[in-house]
Amino acid sequence: VASKADVHEYFKASWEKYETGMVTIPDPKHRGRMTTGAWLRVSNLTEVMENMMRRFHKKGKLAWHSNIPADECWFELIIDKGSSATKLVLKYCCIDTPDSVRNVSLV
Repeated sequence: VASKADVHEYFKASWEKYETGMVTIPDPKHRGRMTTGAWLRVSNLTEVMENMMRRFHKKGKLAWHSNIPADECWFELIIDKGSSATKLVLKYCCIDTPDSVRNVSLV
């Protein structure tokens, strides 16, 4: 599991590709009340994916496992629903360690 500092450093390195803001919505737990929360999203998913693949290539991390054809790049979209937040994570499957927390993009 990555530390909070590691996650912050990761996003700081490519922050220009993300947008953030605040949203106020009806509180689903308390009828008649509003709740405010932060949001973060990728502003250009294709650009984020291409930049990550370039970084993996530069570091020599690209790897095609036996179930992935050599002329394809596979990705997984993972949805993590927490108590009050939902996160979408893009996992890169054509790298030597696809299950590493350092090899994903929050989208």
